Amino acid sequence: TVGAGDASMAGLLASLWQAPQATPAQHLAAAVASGSAACGVAGAAIPPQATVAGLQADLLPAVQYSR
Repeated sequence: TVGAGDASMAGLLASLWQAPQATPAQHLAAAVASGSAACGVAGAAIPPQATVAGLQADLLPAVQYSR
């Protein structure tokens, strides 16, 4: 999985930058969704934002529930 870790970090940083008021769970969901989406594309390509947003929406309830 080329770039999954880099994509996770980019998702976290983008979330912190674009939504500083978000909860830690929301930032974590953004990071995990970005890394997961990177695993679905060939090579070191940027995953589509719609894919990341969909994964983040799916992950957020699970992340919030684990508290």
